[in-house]
Amino acid sequence: MPNVNAKLCRNHPTRKSNILMITRLIHLADSHLRDRQFSNASRGEDFTRAFNQAIDVAINTKVAAIIHGGDLLDSKRPSSKTMLDLAKIHARLVAAQMPMYVVNGDHDKDEPHWVDSMKDFGASLFQDRGIVVLKDQLITIPGTKITVYGMDYIGKTKERFLEIRDTLPKADILLWHTMIKEFAGFSGEQVASLSELPSDKYRLIALGDIHVSEYKHVRDCLVGYPGTTELCKKDEPLLKTVSLFEIPEAGPIAEPQKIPILTRCVKVYRLLKDEDVLRVITELDGIKDQNPMVFGRFDDRIPDVVKRIYAVLDPDKAIVRLQPLPQIEAPLDENNEVVESKGMADFLPEFLIPGTALFDVASACLRDGAPAVELLTEFVDKRLVAIGEAPSPL
Repeated sequence: MPNVNAKLCRNHPTRKSNILMITRLIHLADSHLRDRQFSNASRGEDFTRAFNQAIDVAINTKVAAIIHGGDLLDSKRPSSKTMLDLAKIHARLVAAQMPMYVVNGDHDKDEPHWVDSMKDFGASLFQDRGIVVLKDQLITIPGTKITVYGMDYIGKTKERFLEIRDTLPKADILLWHTMIKEFAGFSGEQVASLSELPSDKYRLIALGDIHVSEYKHVRDCLVGYPGTTELCKKDEPLLKTVSLFEIPEAGPIAEPQKIPILTRCVKVYRLLKDEDVLRVITELDGIKDQNPMVFGRFDDRIPDVVKRIYAVLDPDKAIVRLQPLPQIEAPLDENNEVVESKGMADFLPEFLIPGTALFDVASACLRDGAPAVELLTEFVDKRLVAIGEAPSPL
């Protein structure tokens, strides 16, 4: 006999069977809606367009709700253009009778949240549809039995989290904006680890903050991040996806289906000789109508690299962010011969004292995929606390 639970009705966000009900949800985070990036207004439109594609996925698959792990906005002081885009997104969700529950992130935490302030612009705010901000609030998704606890942003401080961990209410889903060590790829004193999460209280801990699309199991709890909907930093994954969950009324939750969304074409290059530049120019000429973003490093001994690349693109629409490679003289041995090539980390002892906190944080920043901004922020804040000054706002 076929497993009826393996078939999901595509006409409703939930499906009732003889055994259980399945609820479909979309998990998003780190949308960073803004009016520009790289001083280019068209990039602001890219972020809004990509986010609307995520909304399209939610509406077309008729999910019960969207859960958003924070940093919906890129700034605590969004522009009027960004607020207008946000109001239009809210109106789309209201018209679709769909709620999107969002928590504060480090980029957009403010009081009141800018979503709540939309009522001052004439928007009607609801608790069962449209954008709904959860601040330490437990809700039940309308039409389902699935509960979500939206935890307000408390800063990237493990001590504060451990203080309140045991007081958190039980729910099916914990929605929270924070950094978890195993996803961050580095070890930090102020970063919580998977083993410290209250995995016994939740079946899904849906996070935001780290720009990766990855989930891990901790016993019967699934923990993870959906990634960004547009490219915020060139060192994050270029493929953007939407995480679609099928959540049973009880029992473990399986990893989500990742549905791709279309974003602006991105190319990353390392140009070490003139032949590399000629090859890249030919490639970019073939996709110039897409107005790509071009990132990379180049040997500044190659003449007119940036000028030659811009010559095949529309300088008002394409974005080129190329930087020269640092020129480090090759180390020589006692016979005045070049020794084996070294990486940047090999040169740190020439500038910093090994064993010091500054040396350690510099080493951590040089690791592949390390969140350098977060590492440096944590380092500076610890130094300020040590001298009795208030840490910088996160």
